[in-house]
Amino acid sequence: MIPMDQILGIDFGEKPKAPVAFCEITLNDGSKLRGTSFSVKGENLELTTFENATLSFPLTKMTGVLRPGQDAVLQADWKDRINKIRRRDVLAIARKDKENPEKTTINGLEGTLGKGSEDGKTIGFTPASGKNELPVPQANLHGLLWLRGPDASLLAPLGKAEDVHGQLFEVGKIRSSSNSVLALTLACGVDLDLPVNQIVRLDFSRGKLAWLSDMDWLDGAVTGFEDRLDRVRRNTNLDGGAIKLGGVPYSRGLAIPAPSSLSYSLGGEYRELQALVGLDDGTGSAECTVRLRLEGDGKLLANLEITGTSRAKPVKLSVNLKDVQVLKILVESPDLSPFGRHLIVANPKVSR
Repeated sequence: MIPMDQILGIDFGEKPKAPVAFCEITLNDGSKLRGTSFSVKGENLELTTFENATLSFPLTKMTGVLRPGQDAVLQADWKDRINKIRRRDVLAIARKDKENPEKTTINGLEGTLGKGSEDGKTIGFTPASGKNELPVPQANLHGLLWLRGPDASLLAPLGKAEDVHGQLFEVGKIRSSSNSVLALTLACGVDLDLPVNQIVRLDFSRGKLAWLSDMDWLDGAVTGFEDRLDRVRRNTNLDGGAIKLGGVPYSRGLAIPAPSSLSYSLGGEYRELQALVGLDDGTGSAECTVRLRLEGDGKLLANLEITGTSRAKPVKLSVNLKDVQVLKILVESPDLSPFGRHLIVANPKVSR
């Protein structure tokens, strides 16, 4: 058995298979749940799952609900509405254009959302411009947004879970597990049981893993020739394009020209560095040579030489960082020309 606090993630090899039509609710911890329908009854929202079960959530745990959720255009519009600064709740109604049935117009009204009727047919809403609460038919709803402040009762997130329906669960606690069910408490405090055969991925890397491409290096770095613009790039190659090693694209990485010297303060908090090292597919020649040296507190940790003839096979890097306070990355080239001599360090992750 592997202790849970040592697990970064488990990938079950399946990909999310979002259903053709669904509604999506968002909880105040960031969890996103999907189902076939929803209704607001009293002070709770009831979600009908794809297995025809009913889940109930207090409205105090809700930040949003969207119907339909599968429409990419409506999803993009909804995301924009969520990101806008607002002072009130939002009630949105979708209306079909009479002259163009394929076009949908979203009317979003700011105000204060109230309770749902006991039969789930209407929801109370007080427009910002009015004083009286109005019963709005829930059948006409496109979406609801609740204005929420920080919630001090949220549990510290343990990690994330994702299932075959594309649902995302912010896990606060694992209450129990078996061969069939993973009993979770979400970070917002809501309990639910997740069938094991529907899990796509468990990710417990939060707080245990960091990406060098997201971290700031220490002052005093040397990042390429002073008279050129080929400074170190984060998550792109030196030309601003996608990172590719051996024909495989990577969304994270460092493009480091020679000569360069970067240092990171790790504070002895990490135990290992893993990465793929090679020459970017779009630059360099078959004759070029680039050297990578890693030092931990002045001690040599790794020394690699990458040549243009070996660019099709990136080198897997695994370095022990136990107790290392400062990690130094040095990239050099014996070639006189500065052009095309840069190294890609793809997916550079340090784990605790």
